[in-house]
Amino acid sequence: MKAEKLVYYVSARPEAYEYWGEIGRDEARQIAALIARRAVERFPNIEFRVDDAWHDHLPGMELVAAHIDSNWQRWVAEAASLQSAA
Repeated sequence: MKAEKLVYYVSARPEAYEYWGEIGRDEARQIAALIARRAVERFPNIEFRVDDAWHDHLPGMELVAAHIDSNWQRWVAEAASLQSAA
């Protein structure tokens, strides 16, 4: 029997990412998808899903939440820099 992966939900709610100012739903969804892609690089045994809800994280996911919280703004800045260079 194959063990199911743990699931970490990444919210696509705009208010979750209004660090630099107000953003729309499309931009919030892009940020959430970027976070999910980058986080799975560090935690390949966890499935990251993007949705429009707020979630309480499962016990044991504190390390994942801390990693995302510490890095998401840098990931967004790097992605924006790559887009502007293209």
